Amino acid sequence: MKICRVATLIIILFFLFSGCGYHLASTVNPMLENYDSIAIPYFENKTFEAEAVTIFTYAVVNEFIESKRLKVEGIDKADLVLYGTVKELNEQSIGYSSDDKAREYRIWATLELSLEEKSTGKVLWKRNKLTHDNEYLSADLRLER
Repeated sequence: MKICRVATLIIILFFLFSGCGYHLASTVNPMLENYDSIAIPYFENKTFEAEAVTIFTYAVVNEFIESKRLKVEGIDKADLVLYGTVKELNEQSIGYSSDDKAREYRIWATLELSLEEKSTGKVLWKRNKLTHDNEYLSADLRLER
């Protein structure tokens, strides 16, 4: 069951941070024009999924690296710091096979994110309940295809 949960988290991240949904702000963002770098410490985890912190933090760091808008640095060198908390992960079976095995799921992820200017501690942007859901096929069904 643990492997299923890890796969679930990876699938969530794929849809949260891929072309199907979430993207960082455009590279032309007036709020960021005076900043060159960002630190993204490991997110806090309020769920019972131990892997959630690593998976979500890694996905956000990679999104910033790929966007090339802000250089990802250690907290001691960064202009900005993005703090995050994985608040909730919920899963619901929504499709079943003829033998009553779950074949399709819906998963919700809720995060709290806060972007702070490191030198002043001023909060530039904050979302207390950033939620996204997506549907996906079970690992067994994907392997059959």
